[in-house]
Amino acid sequence: MSLELKIAELNKIEQQGLSVFEFDQINWWPLIRIYLFQNHEIQKKTSIDKKSLIYPKRVLCEIRIWREQQKRYRYTKSINLKEIKKADALYLTSETNYKKDASGSYINRFLDPLYLKANESKTIWVRSKKQEGSYVVPDLHATEFFELKLKLKKQRSVVFRTLFFLSDTNKYSYKHKLNIDTLINYIKSFPYFTNFNFNKLPKWFDDVFESHDVAKLLFQKIQPKQFIQYCYYFPVQFGYTLAANSMQIKSVDYQHGIQNKFHYGYGSWANVPKNGFQLLPNEFWVFSEREKNNLLSSFSNSSHKVKVIGNAWVDYWKEHKTNFKNLAWLHQIKSKGPRVVLYTVSNYLIDKNHFFWQYLQNNNTDKLFFLFRLHPGHTYLKEALLSQLHETNFKNFNIDNVTKAELYDLIEECDIHITQNSSVAEEALFFNKSTIVIDPKWSIYFENYISNGDMFVANSISEFENLIHQKLRI
Repeated sequence: MSLELKIAELNKIEQQGLSVFEFDQINWWPLIRIYLFQNHEIQKKTSIDKKSLIYPKRVLCEIRIWREQQKRYRYTKSINLKEIKKADALYLTSETNYKKDASGSYINRFLDPLYLKANESKTIWVRSKKQEGSYVVPDLHATEFFELKLKLKKQRSVVFRTLFFLSDTNKYSYKHKLNIDTLINYIKSFPYFTNFNFNKLPKWFDDVFESHDVAKLLFQKIQPKQFIQYCYYFPVQFGYTLAANSMQIKSVDYQHGIQNKFHYGYGSWANVPKNGFQLLPNEFWVFSEREKNNLLSSFSNSSHKVKVIGNAWVDYWKEHKTNFKNLAWLHQIKSKGPRVVLYTVSNYLIDKNHFFWQYLQNNNTDKLFFLFRLHPGHTYLKEALLSQLHETNFKNFNIDNVTKAELYDLIEECDIHITQNSSVAEEALFFNKSTIVIDPKWSIYFENYISNGDMFVANSISEFENLIHQKLRI
């Protein structure tokens, strides 16, 4: 189903009124909305279904989980709650978005630059754990200690209840099973969602409150006036936002990528309550007036505010550009004369029958060199990408150095950018670099840019070949 049609189906639900999604003094529509966008297919089982195990094995399974958590807890750096200092602002990042800069230090390009230039008393935390090594922000703290501490307490209860044939009543989804089932049945009353997959929805509710409990513990100790994160639209982030809003702490979502009317978190909301949602941030901080106007089209009549503060990463990069030595590998390639194409890979690989692979097979020349940059959260795609490149017999490419390099250095050095749907297409405009979108179904994300001639979309090998050769003059 197209994004336009899915949004239209969601808007039908919104237009009928959203009070039906409220229970436990929380309107859960934002969580449901995101779930409906992301979980349309039946998921394959990737873990053991504990409920299907016979009694002794189920007890042993729960004990094994408890012992694994104990082991992790013992090896996790402890934090003395009394040593946690109060701060006016608490910034929260994600461990999956850190990568090493040219000096070998880990940096989160979404939030670190914003944190570094902030003048108020502040503290920054990363969800779960820090990696071994140095960080651009040296006073970064990890939430892993608190997460494991709370998980251990809950798992002890699970072991006890399993041992004595008692239900796991501690889970939020168990306590509110009737409410959740009612919501699911209501959504199924809309024709498009009749056969929808709701298997994972109860766990989403549980994940919200697991992170809510961690957030509440942090907020009670730090007592911030405002809380800043990005990618608000996942269960864990919803939990932090809910905790902040319930404690009268201003919650903020800072822009991390492209935002438009087709983004499930930032576009085309209908019938937003005047007093807003407890699961949504009080304020959206965005790069420009374009994103502000997009959000206001949904939230202008609600309590959610939008503030333009710019892209902090652009300023940071200009002040910390990679030195010539660290880009020597790329300069050596360019010295041989090829035109350089940067391909930012999304969270999936295009189909083997896609025209792009055929183009590489037909144009295996020294005139082109491709830089394949894997998404930091999806580096596992490397083997599949290598396999596909091997099938095409294309030789002029690099993956490892490219994925490690700073993105803006690559954009500055390349001649053209291509992608399936990456928001890097928008960032490339800072450098006056064109982008070719090669997965047409995502072209609606960039429709304004495409109609203005700032970006292009290829629907076939001939269109792609014409665009590449025209733009690169080869």
